[in-house]
Amino acid sequence: MENTFACTGIPSHLEEGLKKLMIHTPTPIQAAAIPAVLAGQDVIGQSSTSSGKTFAYLLPLMARMDASKRENQVLVLTPTYELALQVADQVRLLADASGLPFQVSAINGQAGIQRQIEKLREKPQFIVGTAPRILALIQKKKIAAHQIRTVVLDEADRLFDPQQFQGVEQVIRTTLRDRQLLAFSATMTEHARNLAKDRMKDPVLLLMEEPRVNANLTHLLLVTPLREKTKMLRKAIAAEKPTKAMVFLNQAVPMANLESTLAHHSIPVASIRGDAGKQARKAAMEKFRSGKCPILLSSDLASRGLDVPQVTHIFNMDLPDSAEDYLHRAGRGGRNGLSGKVLNICTAGEAQQLKKMAKALQIRIQSVDLENGSLQPVSSEEEE
Repeated sequence: MENTFACTGIPSHLEEGLKKLMIHTPTPIQAAAIPAVLAGQDVIGQSSTSSGKTFAYLLPLMARMDASKRENQVLVLTPTYELALQVADQVRLLADASGLPFQVSAINGQAGIQRQIEKLREKPQFIVGTAPRILALIQKKKIAAHQIRTVVLDEADRLFDPQQFQGVEQVIRTTLRDRQLLAFSATMTEHARNLAKDRMKDPVLLLMEEPRVNANLTHLLLVTPLREKTKMLRKAIAAEKPTKAMVFLNQAVPMANLESTLAHHSIPVASIRGDAGKQARKAAMEKFRSGKCPILLSSDLASRGLDVPQVTHIFNMDLPDSAEDYLHRAGRGGRNGLSGKVLNICTAGEAQQLKKMAKALQIRIQSVDLENGSLQPVSSEEEE
């Protein structure tokens, strides 16, 4: 069967817009989701990182929407503002390429609410953002929840976390019962799928059969004492010379300390921390995307959904809480066919945890040492 965007049912102007963006063939999740979303069905879609999930819902929604109506039509909820900005950029990119006058507003709880109210007076068709602030704006009657035709949960499993679920649920309840509900994520537990199903009408379940872990990634383990971790990171950066690298830590204070240390050693670095303000995080992401700061320090805040081209290396200074979180961190690297490396800088105790995650994800971890300015494989005999 022919695999083209025309076969999915989207109109020609969107297909032409995709050609301008050098996108010619739908990915599996796009080929499966677009017809269902076009038909107005509720959808649960699970597909790997970098598989085109955002366009899987944006394309059919733009096909169904009335661009001439200046009213709130689609609400996209995201777990972080960084992801909201990325989705908003994708809306603008696709709308401009396709010649459609859609407007989008990105909403974040850390920004001044009055300025957001001013932007919402322009009645954007797309509203993208985090649940708490969107709920506040609905309660102030600045977002017309009764006009929302579709609610999208982007990175749905994170939105169903206990910390976010209450706000997400309240937002959904403000919309009309006959609205369309879409949930997309790279990973989704059965519990999260059930939560989504309970809020949907006969949903279409799309679970793409794909490798869970990007085959273009090499996973490495460097064992070192805790006090040596920062030095090993500096040496690894010098040895590997990454085009762009993301360094993951679990807490804000160690991240701030590491940022100062790397800057002291003349390594261009930026960071996005949960305790940082909106403008600081936005500036950090812009520096990283542009290449001005090729090293970005982050918590798991940035491991969900963000698509930054040419990330060649992921450095885990702290292990994530779960194998699923490891998958999302690793998914920031080696995207769009590029090869990449995930270097886990671990203590001996953490190395045992990592091996359990590797077993769960069915990936091979190669132990390495830093010798003569390069990462050298450690033989299995040496590991023992």
